[in-house]
Amino acid sequence: MTSLAQFFLNPTIAAIGGVLVLAPIIIHLINRVRYRRVKFAAMEFLLEAQQRNRRRLLMEQLLLLLLRILIVLALAALLGRLVLDARLSVFSGNGKAHHLVLLDDSASMQTRVGNTTAFEDAKKVIRQLVEEGSRRPGTQQFSMILLSELDALYIAQQDVDENLLSDLEDKLDSLECSFQRLDIEEGIEIAGQKLKSDRAIIKHLHVLSDFRSNDWQGDPSLGKAVQSLSDDGVTVNLIRASGESSPNLGIVQLDADVQAAAVGVPVRFSIGVQNYGNQVAEDVRLSLSVDGEKLPLAVAFDKIEAGETITQVKDITFQEGGLHRIRVDIASDSLSVDNDRFLTINVPLQNNVLIVSNDINGEAEDVLRFALAPDPALTGISPRVESVDFLRTNPLSSFRSIYILDHDKEPPENGTPITLPPDAIEQLEAYVRDGGGLVWAKGMNADADIFNAIVGKWEKNNEGKWERDGESLFPVPLADSRSVLTHDDPTSTSPDLLLEPHAISENIADSESQMLNDVRVDQYIPVAEDWEPSDDVRLDGVTTIGRLKNGAPVLFEHQFGRGRVVTLLTSAGPPWTNLAERLAFLPLIQQIQKFVAKPDEILRQREIGTPIRLDFPALDYDQKIDFLLPGSGEGRAVEYDMKRVSPEPTEEEAEESSDEPDPNADRFVAEYLATNTPGIYGYRARPRLPNLPKDGAFAYNVSRQEGHTSIASTEELRKTIGETDNVFVREYGETDYISQGVDPGREMRNYLLYLLIGLLIIEQTLAYRFSYHPETGAKR
Repeated sequence: MTSLAQFFLNPTIAAIGGVLVLAPIIIHLINRVRYRRVKFAAMEFLLEAQQRNRRRLLMEQLLLLLLRILIVLALAALLGRLVLDARLSVFSGNGKAHHLVLLDDSASMQTRVGNTTAFEDAKKVIRQLVEEGSRRPGTQQFSMILLSELDALYIAQQDVDENLLSDLEDKLDSLECSFQRLDIEEGIEIAGQKLKSDRAIIKHLHVLSDFRSNDWQGDPSLGKAVQSLSDDGVTVNLIRASGESSPNLGIVQLDADVQAAAVGVPVRFSIGVQNYGNQVAEDVRLSLSVDGEKLPLAVAFDKIEAGETITQVKDITFQEGGLHRIRVDIASDSLSVDNDRFLTINVPLQNNVLIVSNDINGEAEDVLRFALAPDPALTGISPRVESVDFLRTNPLSSFRSIYILDHDKEPPENGTPITLPPDAIEQLEAYVRDGGGLVWAKGMNADADIFNAIVGKWEKNNEGKWERDGESLFPVPLADSRSVLTHDDPTSTSPDLLLEPHAISENIADSESQMLNDVRVDQYIPVAEDWEPSDDVRLDGVTTIGRLKNGAPVLFEHQFGRGRVVTLLTSAGPPWTNLAERLAFLPLIQQIQKFVAKPDEILRQREIGTPIRLDFPALDYDQKIDFLLPGSGEGRAVEYDMKRVSPEPTEEEAEESSDEPDPNADRFVAEYLATNTPGIYGYRARPRLPNLPKDGAFAYNVSRQEGHTSIASTEELRKTIGETDNVFVREYGETDYISQGVDPGREMRNYLLYLLIGLLIIEQTLAYRFSYHPETGAKR
């Protein structure tokens, strides 16, 4: 029966039909049984006539017998449901078709459809595919890949039979949808590679997905991946696991202004909700929790238009320092995975700011210190004033920002220009590169040539133009001497300082603000004359924020590593400006501080699936570390043994020293990969000294893209994949193709029906033609 199963959907009926072929043969033989011959005179004439027509009669009888055999065979093939394909390897070596299922298990597949989900419906289709194939054992092979695990087959290539069906039931029952955003194009390409390497001649790829518009609409590379499979002879079934778009609200933003975060200081949080549906959502309410405790804080939206994203700002004051876990959630809807969003924030007791000054009288640092912390209880900032030597011998990582004030006082008695020593510059570079913030306020005691070369790393090229030797802490080359801003026109109403739109100048430089009108600038340090002043021309990452009324640029910002640098080419206070005496000074300094401040801990918000990688000095920490899983608090932890690694010396270090590597430089490295569900993942290290940091946390959230529940129409899919004969779009709930289109060949039902009718007509016509019909009504 197995041999017949590769040709018939109902091999038992086909076998019975094969036996019934004997019926017309037996009837024919019975009709040829010879009776006892009795001779009489009239028969002689008849026998003589029969002898003359014997050959013709035999051919007629055999032709009728053949037609009747064919009728029985066609009827048996029709009832047994014959399938046939010219590619069947029965004629060339291997008669099994290979069916490979690519199951989309991205987060959007958790969208509810009635009482089930798109993912559960997709699993039902897989069961039907294998169940149908198991009725014809020995004819098909089955494989399955999860979009979240493309590096391995979830079900390796196996024969489709009852054993596979039983194993599949167990695997599908335990299979859960992921929370990740996955690449359907990559999945199709990898599935295609596996099919191309397979020796089976008949190959089917079944893609089960929700086919969202943001994945499929207008993506030519995805269409090319599907067409490539079709061109290689692979039949592709795009099977919908979801029928129509569902309304969905998702939390897409939970951010905090951590630069100014401190105990007792309000921290501003931004909470955003997007309406992914096509209808207005009304009376949307969110709940906000900190460290597991729900806050009595109303976060509500009267209505959110279709496709609209609305953000609301809330202030939260933390009374305790350290790590805090924040969660925002919304009422459940068709897709629940984006109804929560998580954030971790490390709140320090206070924000330390370092002010480095050469001002002998201390006037400049006093006004700056007041602007940074007019009330330390409100700003959380604790300024500290030190000399340049402090930069050379002290760690800087504890400071949120560093201000370097170099005011225009008389040179020292020995006449040596004041500049930053190289070791202080190295300390500053390392600090800013690691995320620290630096602010220059130049009154310029330093020699411009020395400052440009050492701090700014500026030099002139062969064409006489200024160039930087790599990135540097100073954004522009300086002229040799100061300049004076003239105030000759008493009728001029233009302020001395003009600010461009920027985060630093927010609410200070707008048209309605009068804060800059009374600001007076008498002297400043000009940039070098042949330096290109246009940001759009230079394209060096330096942004000009402020200019004087004569057009001279005096306020800049640029990035250095992970940190930010703000540069003011005049004094922040007297004697060059009256800025410290004006209303604009305090908000301007606060905005600069907010812009450059190094957070104690970067917002550790990550997308599901991103590994956690940590490293610790091996000299200071134990080799074991605990990872705390979402929702577990201090209870459920995974102990992990970190790997010990030794840093490889650079080529310069290797040339300078032939000594053995310093074991004190070794580090312990930990990597945790199982970040597959949203929530807070914590870690707890084991330091050997009491003052070392020991714990931290990361917030993992579902990708914002997964909230899009709009489904691509068949027309949109066809536009993406093109008109290809071997690619079929199977609508949601469609099941006929499972028994008709997934067999190792093409079902011949219609052809057999037409053949049977034709055979019956021919048989009846010939039977009538070959039989004897005496004339009726003849006269005697």
